[in-house]
Amino acid sequence: MKRIFREGIKMFSQRSIFPLIYNINRKKPVRKGLVVFADAHHEELPEHMRLLYDALKARGMHVVKYCFDLSKLSKAEGYRRMTAFMKLYAVSEYVVLCNNFIPAASCRKRRETKVIQLWHACGALKKFGYDAQDDVPDWYKGNVYRNYDLVTVSGPDAVTPFRSAMKIKEEGTVRPMGVSESDRFFDEEFIGQLRKRFEKEYPEASGRYTVLWAPTFRGAAGDAVSADAPDLPGETEIDKLSAMREICVIKSLHPHQTGSAPAMTTEELMMCSDVVITDYSSLSFQAVRFGVPVVYFAPDLEDYEKRRGFYFDYSSLPGIHPRENETLKSAVKRALSEGRSIYDNDSTKEFLERYMSGCDGKATERIADYITKEA
Repeated sequence: MKRIFREGIKMFSQRSIFPLIYNINRKKPVRKGLVVFADAHHEELPEHMRLLYDALKARGMHVVKYCFDLSKLSKAEGYRRMTAFMKLYAVSEYVVLCNNFIPAASCRKRRETKVIQLWHACGALKKFGYDAQDDVPDWYKGNVYRNYDLVTVSGPDAVTPFRSAMKIKEEGTVRPMGVSESDRFFDEEFIGQLRKRFEKEYPEASGRYTVLWAPTFRGAAGDAVSADAPDLPGETEIDKLSAMREICVIKSLHPHQTGSAPAMTTEELMMCSDVVITDYSSLSFQAVRFGVPVVYFAPDLEDYEKRRGFYFDYSSLPGIHPRENETLKSAVKRALSEGRSIYDNDSTKEFLERYMSGCDGKATERIADYITKEA
């Protein structure tokens, strides 16, 4: 009964209170050059947004950070932050997102305001959004992806899955302009500084191979962290791998699984690793583009495919898929031995062209051009 009441309050706010606040404030003129970076999952500006934020600021746009972690706020404070956003939303020329942000979808926005969704992942492997069973809250009536004018994706073959997952009918809204954060892959100075930072954060990795385990988060993002939560599929085998003297295994789990933020982001750790082990994470697309060998370790593949499903054949992902009866340890050793040469083939080149061609080091510039030229 409490859950029904809580969800009823949320829906009433989405369909009545937020639109009312917006419509009162939309009587004011749009503030030309105002770009609001909004996120309800981080207290500070997410890394997925940082490059574009800096680029627009350098071009003289009036950029504003509006970030808060809803999970860390009281209901009253969270409500206050969202209603305050509606006032700002009503007069913004651009709103930039990198994740679901329900207040932006709560009303019919004015045409003068453009909403840009950078998203927070590359490629399109596992089904999400409205193509998945539990991504969109069951209490939400409407489209959580409503009002988008531009959704940037990593490559041309990601366009159709994103349009399907977000129920976007208009052609040209989802564009393979690239993922802004991937520009870091081409910044040698940034990579050098990142690896120095890694050495300080993880001194135990010195003189050893670094193997990053980055499994997909399972469950609803709103679930509370449980201290006695069961191990993730395959974690026992990962722990066995950790016993190898020459290998330092770093686990990068979702904050909802650990209850705390990691010292470095998963993407940053990937750029400092010799091998990445993952199952269905979009990190694999970035690792292939960056040239880090990927080992696909998915003990629950059959069940996951039935429950979630994929947009294309899982076995076609570039990297190392353990052979029949091959242990994880052997697959990792093979990845360390072969290195980035595992990607020296036509099928990987074709894959990158289809799914990651927009991630060429110039994605932020293209997105910034869209905004400043539109402005």
